[in-house]
Amino acid sequence: MTPVFARFREILAQQMGVPMEQVTANTSFVKDLGFDTLAAAELALVVEKEWNLEIDEATLMSTKTVGDAVRLIEQICM
Repeated sequence: MTPVFARFREILAQQMGVPMEQVTANTSFVKDLGFDTLAAAELALVVEKEWNLEIDEATLMSTKTVGDAVRLIEQICM
């Protein structure tokens, strides 16, 4: 588990009100967590603050799984 994944998992579990164990790399934002555009916008703001980067909710929503989002964050940060 990368440090980015560990922190993202923690943030996502808290934001969505689910146990951290439920958030894995294969967790689907829409199917498993019921993500909508409001949840994506809120998460995008948290991600921007946490990693000091710019990411909009459309970009975040284009990722299907938690693992996809983590890879996106890691790519932007590199």
